[in-house]
Amino acid sequence: MFPVLNLICRPRVWGPGANWKCIRLPPPPYSPELNPAAHVWEYIRENDIRNQIFNTLDAVMDTIETSLRHLHEAPEELHSMTAFPWIFEKAA
Repeated sequence: MFPVLNLICRPRVWGPGANWKCIRLPPPPYSPELNPAAHVWEYIRENDIRNQIFNTLDAVMDTIETSLRHLHEAPEELHSMTAFPWIFEKAA
């Protein structure tokens, strides 16, 4: 379940039985703080593939897979990068 971001709702008529109108605004063009996956890739870039020269694409993929395996085995570390309170508030 993905939270709906940038949703603005207002009543068309005030009072009991108000009819609400909701408008979804498009997200900003570049907003990595709203995308938890961006934090995972930042971690991989900073910790595992920084300042390295790879001879093959397979070597790059192996390094990324190793990094993702590490995060899989350390869920508290992954949680600290991706579990933002606003995600749980919107998903509830």
